[in-house]
Amino acid sequence: MKYDISAFEFNEELDLQYHKAWFLDATHAVPPWTPMVAWCWINYCRHGMQWAAEKLSLPTCKGWDWRLKNGAGYLTMLIVDDPKEIWSREIEFKKQILSFFGNYDKIWLGFINEMLNRYEQLKGFDVDNSPNIDLLEHFDTILDLNKRMWEVHFYMMYVVFGVYILFESLCKEFLGIDDTHSDFHTLMRGFDNKVFQADKKIWEFAQLADHLGLSDIFLNSAAGDYLKALEEREEGRQWLEKFRKFLQEDGWRANRMSEFNIPLWVEDPTPALVYVKQFLLKGGGRFPLDVERDRLVAERRATEIKLLEKIPVEQKKWFKELMEVAQKSSSFS
Repeated sequence: MKYDISAFEFNEELDLQYHKAWFLDATHAVPPWTPMVAWCWINYCRHGMQWAAEKLSLPTCKGWDWRLKNGAGYLTMLIVDDPKEIWSREIEFKKQILSFFGNYDKIWLGFINEMLNRYEQLKGFDVDNSPNIDLLEHFDTILDLNKRMWEVHFYMMYVVFGVYILFESLCKEFLGIDDTHSDFHTLMRGFDNKVFQADKKIWEFAQLADHLGLSDIFLNSAAGDYLKALEEREEGRQWLEKFRKFLQEDGWRANRMSEFNIPLWVEDPTPALVYVKQFLLKGGGRFPLDVERDRLVAERRATEIKLLEKIPVEQKKWFKELMEVAQKSSSFS
């Protein structure tokens, strides 16, 4: 029963006795999960939420608990309501948060390198030709990685959004604005991230396809026929060789997060090839997000200067430190 999920099935009588509100995770659990995804999510996402809350000593919350109902996840907050406990947790939380000021990128890069090193070890495992005992050990290694992934995810998420809330409070106090204000939105925009970087690489492959005279394959063929049509041309084979190298770096993703039953791009590149077509339909010129980001960065820097001028001198350093970490929330999401 090691992988049993029945213990997390929603029990209306019992679960509503201890927690009056349970929220459907419609972002991730609609449509309903398949059983394997549900088991991993309930076990390890739940663990990560609670582990990170304790690691950081969140003042008013010890993370979230989860239950499964009709193939979907429901969660509830584990609230801290004792004033003395909140006060003691808040002291520790402030210490934790302060360690990220001026040090965020180094801490985040450390986690990135840790996870990428783990991924590289797993990529080389020969699933098709390994005996069952090795497959079982491999499976347990993946579960351990899944657990660690959620720990890192929520640890960093609680930091950036915890600081985001603190920064919003400072904006309310000194500027009279909250996170619904256009100036606040401007402060959070224009940052690059891994998703944008992968999108740009696909855009570059669209430009390469056009340069090699392969546009007609993408524009006139069905998506399922792209690979066959590309393999039939010398230029297409050259293009695919480069594209498959890209997939070894950025193709370990599926169209639904954490869904084991959907092929990754590296297994079935059709979804990525459809993106190539979409970029071809948009035509040439610069990568659209680069153009947009130039504008957003200029607006953000001008807004930073404008707002900092309104902050009291003795608060400027604190305001800037909070802002720089809060701004990570955009690219972290």
